[in-house]
Amino acid sequence: MHFHRAKILSSKPIVYQSKFENIKSQNIYIRDIILNHYIPTSSLVFRSNLLSKTIYEAIYKSHVNDRPLEIMLSNSGPARYSDEIMSVYRINNRSFTNRSVHIKSANAGNIKMYKILNTLTKRKFFIYFYILIIKEYLRIIRSNFIKTS
Repeated sequence: MHFHRAKILSSKPIVYQSKFENIKSQNIYIRDIILNHYIPTSSLVFRSNLLSKTIYEAIYKSHVNDRPLEIMLSNSGPARYSDEIMSVYRINNRSFTNRSVHIKSANAGNIKMYKILNTLTKRKFFIYFYILIIKEYLRIIRSNFIKTS
């Protein structure tokens, strides 16, 4: 798998920056992709022979498709990163996915997705997935606490 920087276009004057920008190494390992997710989908390039039944299963069972695809592809070896802008990624801040109702249901979807990915990667990276699961539960608790306070 290979990915690169993308120019981010947004209706809000916010600067979105990839967590992988200005890194020294071109090799990015699965641990980094699990914990520091941000790969613009428009920058993802991979060999089609890497697609497997397991990757399709991860995509099918998850509420989002880019994250499981990135994790499962990086499971076959390090990803390569180019610190060069070669695509554009548009973020619509008024879209359905950026509404608070969707964000709350996404937390539960993320928990389910991380459990599925943990199983499909044969629990080799369970500690990283459980860190993310705990973070999602904390977001749910925080949003409930703030709402009722």
